[in-house]
Amino acid sequence: MAECLLRHKLRERGITGVSVDSAGTGGYHEGNPPHPGTRRALDARGVSYAESFARTLVRSDFDEFDLIIGMDGENMRDIKRIFGIGGDSPKVRKLSEFALTDWGFSDVPDPWHTKDFEETYRLTDDGTEGLIKKGAFVCLNLF
Repeated sequence: MAECLLRHKLRERGITGVSVDSAGTGGYHEGNPPHPGTRRALDARGVSYAESFARTLVRSDFDEFDLIIGMDGENMRDIKRIFGIGGDSPKVRKLSEFALTDWGFSDVPDPWHTKDFEETYRLTDDGTEGLIKKGAFVCLNLF
């Protein structure tokens, strides 16, 4: 969802030369399009997911991307494990760090578990808007 929404917003603003991709920390859905609930949320807002297919995060992503975005604490732990990062890295951040509003929490709830794709969309919309406004364009977002 975050990949599609960020790509959509960048296109709307005419911002080019930005690489946006997403990857999961597990290969459960490799090659699949976004979840039907994600597709419904994006369809309702005219956001394309035609370029989005699941892939798994790989070590070389750390060198390829300027910014790696995790959605929740579990993602962050898995990302750091995959990249072999023991502590914090300015390159690996949580989407909530870019939020324009105070969410009252720091994790984007995984709608695969919560089934609340609208809440996930709202938070992702706010976080990706913050990414753009803060100029942190080149990213790999994980969801």
